[in-house]
Formats: sequence, structure tokens, C-alpha cells
Amino acid sequence: MTRLPSKYFDEQQYAKSGIASYELVYGRNFISPGGKETSAEFLKVLGLQSDMKVLDIGCGIGGCAFQIAADYGANVDGVDISHNMIEIGSKRCDEQGLEDKVKLYQGDCLEIEYDTLYDVAHSRDVFLHIHDKSRLFSVIRNVLIPGGLLAFTDYCRGEGARSAEFNTYVRQRAYCLHTVDEYRDFLQRAGFVDIKTEDKTSDFLQIHKRELDRLVARNLNAEGLDDLIRGWRAKIVRIKDGEQRWGWFLARNPG
Repeated sequence: MTRLPSKYFDEQQYAKSGIASYELVYGRNFISPGGKETSAEFLKVLGLQSDMKVLDIGCGIGGCAFQIAADYGANVDGVDISHNMIEIGSKRCDEQGLEDKVKLYQGDCLEIEYDTLYDVAHSRDVFLHIHDKSRLFSVIRNVLIPGGLLAFTDYCRGEGARSAEFNTYVRQRAYCLHTVDEYRDFLQRAGFVDIKTEDKTSDFLQIHKRELDRLVARNLNAEGLDDLIRGWRAKIVRIKDGEQRWGWFLARNPG
């Protein structure tokens, strides 16, 4: 399996009501852990400059792409398999006047025809949806300039045996999770160099605790909010148990 169809994402995890619920957690325009603040922290280490071209893989509703364009002046092409994401993100892009800097496209990142080479390929907690990791990293290498940077964060799994509850969670979401070390192996086999991996699970736990506190404190009656709170509590348990982890990754295309 390389990728679930866009219909799955648009009708399940990233239905428009689901996207709105995620924004209650992460903040406007963001659908990844820590929202704008964590995104800003991650972007600081990428060496972004105004003359760069950035590919945002799994751009969602555009939060990171907008941040890269607004804060660093770089040009960003974002791609996401979800029609809902791109529809919302494109409207938000126009609202912020960033349409000259940010272009968002709907499509499968493994299948889309890229017509440019990028200085940086960036992604936040998206690769868990992609089962063919070898093909993924091959595609990314092919769209990076020599010496170009791949930078991503992703949900990971812990070492050792997994509980039945964790396996059910992964199966229900159709995730494909790997350990931090397995990701390093994928990157090495794909030919990337200067690989840096960091297990950021302790930060992951604190982020989720803060997000849960904010959700509970709001006491909203938004559709699906109770399910979201239960989901966050379950995720915190998985993190504490060491089954669900979080990795930050940097790697370069050989120059």
C-alpha cells in the first residue's frame, strides 16, 4: 500500500468538521502538534532564506506554508491529498495576501509531477499516512537540488512489542509507524547524508498535556469535542507507555 485515496481522508479523519475540531486544538490554520509555536521552533533550524523554494508535503490547510512565506519570504509549493484541506487552505492563502508566495495543490505526493527543484522539502506529521516509505524518500530526493534539505517530524512507535490497544489504534487510522532508528535506516538507504534524528517524545507529551488542558478549559459544545478530548487522553496514555513516540529528522540530498 502506498497511499490511501483522497476520499478516505476527506470523509474520515479530515472531513471539514474534523479539520475545524483540530483547529480548536492546534490553532487557526494548523493541524499538527504544537500548532504555530512548535512549527516556528522547527523552522528555525532549517536555514530558510527569501530566495529559497520550499516543498511542503502534506501541507494541510496551509499553516506552515503561510508561516514560511510570511516569516522567511521563501516561495512555497504545498501539496496535500485532501480536497478539503486544499479548498480551505487556498481560501486562507488569499485572505492573507500570500497567493504570490504560496501555491497549494491537491494530489498524491508520490504521483504528482513536480516541475521544479526545491531547496527544502518540509513536512509535519504526515509520513505516518504513507506506507511505501522507500518510494517516498526516493521521490523527495528527486525533487531536491543537490545539497537540498529534507526536514520533517512524524509520529513514531516505540521499540519492542506493541499492545493490542495500540495495534487497534494504528489499524483504525491506517497509519504506518516506524521507530526513530528505522527512519534513519530508510533515509540512509535512500541515499541521504548528514542525517540527524532526535526523539522528541518528552516534548510531545508536554504539548499534548497543554492541548488537552486548553480543550477542557474551553468547555465548548462543539461537534465531536468530547471524542477529541477522549482521543487526546488516550494518546497521552500511549505516549506515557512508550508505545507512541515523536521524531524530528533532518537529512541532505548529496551535493
